[in-house]
Amino acid sequence: MEYIKPALSLIEQVSLLQDRGLIITDQAKAMRYLEHIGYYRLSAYMIPFYQDKVAHQFKDDVSFENVLNLYIFDRKLRLLILEAIERIEISFRSNIINIFASELEPYAYLKPEYFDTRYQHDWLTHKISNEIDKSSEAFIQHYKNKYTQPKLPPIWMALHLLTFKEISVFHSKITSTAVKQKIAEAYGLKEPVLESWMRSLSDLRNLCAHHSRIWNRTFGVKAVIPKSKPKHWLSTFPVLIDIGNNQKISPRNSLYYQVVIIWYFISQMNSQSTWLNRLIKLCQAYQIDMKYLGFSDDWRKDEFWRRSDGSHHL
Repeated sequence: MEYIKPALSLIEQVSLLQDRGLIITDQAKAMRYLEHIGYYRLSAYMIPFYQDKVAHQFKDDVSFENVLNLYIFDRKLRLLILEAIERIEISFRSNIINIFASELEPYAYLKPEYFDTRYQHDWLTHKISNEIDKSSEAFIQHYKNKYTQPKLPPIWMALHLLTFKEISVFHSKITSTAVKQKIAEAYGLKEPVLESWMRSLSDLRNLCAHHSRIWNRTFGVKAVIPKSKPKHWLSTFPVLIDIGNNQKISPRNSLYYQVVIIWYFISQMNSQSTWLNRLIKLCQAYQIDMKYLGFSDDWRKDEFWRRSDGSHHL
């Protein structure tokens, strides 16, 4: 089938939405948002308001503000998630650096024998070399001005030139059992679980950084559920969440499990963290039903969501 839909002007887009039953009282305002957000991007947030998803007909009493409210919530949700992942990434990077350097030596990362043969080690050295050549970071400039050998800096400088995704791949390809076990033990996890979780968080981070929709999203890659429960873990793991209209959400494939992973790390790093409270308040402020994020109605009852000092966040 050939795609033959014509391009619509902003006023035509507004008229189309009104014809489909969306209440728009301020056409100029709607056109402004459609201009700067885009009809196609905003349409993903219209789906829960349809009474007929095939004909794209809206339910009664649904306004443009309802759709916009959901879009704004998702934007703030991404920012909150990015804040948490930033802290986890920095901690993860720091533990890799400290443990790798102490167990092996500061320049061991330059030796391919310490990595899986499937790892493109030449890519690593070329990547760091290229980043050094163009970097204006003070610590890199200092190294280049003071030292001539080796050309590449020690691991505690070099790994700061890699992205979170590149760091997670670097970690997964380390062959030293002692190094990988100690990194995992720093978080009370088994090594395969940590590797899976970091890969999952790096993917989530990229979705947020590229402004992708997070609300009501199904995540393709499933993060590992620990077979041996960590000390601080869920007492039960929900199976399916009923969101009505004969639809069910898998918590493992939804944002719920991403939040579980995030909270596992954040609550370890700071028992006084307000991050979870801010997530709940954000959902409340925008009247978001957390079932669409994969949360069961009674999720708050699980002891996992308590702080490590025993007090409750909720």
